[in-house]
Amino acid sequence: MRRAASLAAVVLLGFGLGAGGCGDDESGGDAGAAADGGPTATAQQQPLATAGPGVTQGDPDAEAIVGVLDDYARSVRAKDAGRICRENFSAEVVAQLRELGATCESFLQDTVAQKAPGYRIEIEKIEIDGDRATVAAREGSDGRGEQLLVKEDGRWRLTLPKAR
Repeated sequence: MRRAASLAAVVLLGFGLGAGGCGDDESGGDAGAAADGGPTATAQQQPLATAGPGVTQGDPDAEAIVGVLDDYARSVRAKDAGRICRENFSAEVVAQLRELGATCESFLQDTVAQKAPGYRIEIEKIEIDGDRATVAAREGSDGRGEQLLVKEDGRWRLTLPKAR
């Protein structure tokens, strides 16, 4: 299970699920979760992943990446590890966790619950190289890192670094 923890930390570290720090929630509560576990109407109106000026520059792929990260942040707020695994993680991440004897959902459940209140992502830079992308972002007041994404079946998903 130690190897599973390392694997997931590589994917999650950039946005704080593998390491400390949460964003601030102006309401003081879990504004991103409704009773059914989905995002509330209020949370849907306010982006939880925002890109700084000039980050997307009208690029459809960059805009799609911001959308994926917003969905990811909403899923964290809603404490929906299953959605993160189904909609936000690459097949490679889920498969590697399974190979190590952990389901993606069970591995993320406690961490997502801990990070949920006030979770936000501020995107500083997006670099796209074909079907791979690197996002530099800030999570909360002091969590800063990079996250890799891969395009699978036309959709961007969080993934692992390529083996060297």
